[in-house]
This record gives sequence, C-alpha cells and structure tokens, in this order.
Amino acid sequence: MFKFSTSAACDAPTGCSLRTESRAHSMYNSMYTARLAQLRSSVVQHAQSLWSGAVSPAAFKPSLVGYRGSARERGAVLVGVICKEMKLRPSTVEQYRSGLRALDFLDAAAAAAERGAAPGALCSEGDVLWLEDDTMRIELMCAPHLVALLATGLVAAVLGQATPEGRFRVRDLCFAQVPAPIERPRALPRRHYVAFVSGLGLGATSAAGGEDVA
Repeated sequence: MFKFSTSAACDAPTGCSLRTESRAHSMYNSMYTARLAQLRSSVVQHAQSLWSGAVSPAAFKPSLVGYRGSARERGAVLVGVICKEMKLRPSTVEQYRSGLRALDFLDAAAAAAERGAAPGALCSEGDVLWLEDDTMRIELMCAPHLVALLATGLVAAVLGQATPEGRFRVRDLCFAQVPAPIERPRALPRRHYVAFVSGLGLGATSAAGGEDVA
C-alpha cells in the first residue's frame, strides 16, 4: 500500500491511505517502504525478546495478510508503519478542490470549539490508528493514551488479536531498540589531559593582532 504522504496522510475519508496514483502523493511510497525494510528486523527481534513466551513462533507474521487467524489463536504479532487518522485535521486536498476561502479556516475553528477542542488543536478523542505495510492496512484498537502518543510514520510491532469486525485489538506494542552503547574502559592506564584553547587570533592580518590576543 503506502499510498499516503506526510502532508496528506489522513485526508482520505476512509483511513490513512490516499487511494490515488497521482505522482504528488505516491512519491512518498519509497520512503515508507525503505523505512519499514530497514527497521523490520530490529523491531521483530525486540518483539521476540518480549513476547516469545506468550505466543508461538508462528504468531510472528511476515506481513499483515492472514491476521484474522489470530482470532482463533493466542494472538499474533504484526509489524508495519503506524498511521494516525486525525479527525480534526483539515483536508487541504478537499479545501483546494472546493475553492479555498478564508472563512473556511474560521468555520473549521468554530466547529472544533463546539466539540470542545482547543483552538488550533488537531488531535481529538476520535483519532484512529492504522497499521500498514505493502500488502494492506488494519485499524488498531488500543488504549486512548497510546492513540494520543503515537504518530504517523513509526515502525512498530503490535501484539494482539483480530476482532470479528476485522480490527486488531492491541495488547502491547514495541519499537526498534536503540543499539547498545560501545563499552569504554572505566580506568585509563595513565593520566590524560584535555586542553581548551581560544582566542588565538587565527586569520589575523598582522603579527600585532596576534600578539594582542596572546
């Protein structure tokens, strides 16, 4: 899939993917594909270290296809790119299609205020998270605080089960781990010193200038 872009990822009314082949949006396809390809192995490795005792090895799915089978199992682990559908985010595509007016922004702000949102807020309790790879996308059901914290573009592994409606109920999630820092020797064999020098007058046009600085 990966038809969404960072600038219009959630403009589509049915979810995060823009169902279009226009070059303006599909140019982001390679960015998300490369990001998932580079981080998938690290995310899977972290997920296995956390959940191998809770699910079978077959539960770690290579793609989102077949996730519905997890409803009959102890669960499944899916890896993909998170996309956040933000209900309060104005659709710039629709605004320009219908003819952008200055009053449109005022109308949107007034509508958001009526729903109890802060002025200029883009996040709301109605936001929805999706998990997507190059095969399909799945709506995630998770705790509200996770919906508020997560953002579009994160590569994550989610542990959970499919619901009868085709959604995926998330019990836990994880990301790629930061590589372990390089171990340094605690004690040096001999004393070392660091000198901080400034005001050398490098580039001075005359020797006098350098002497004054010295």
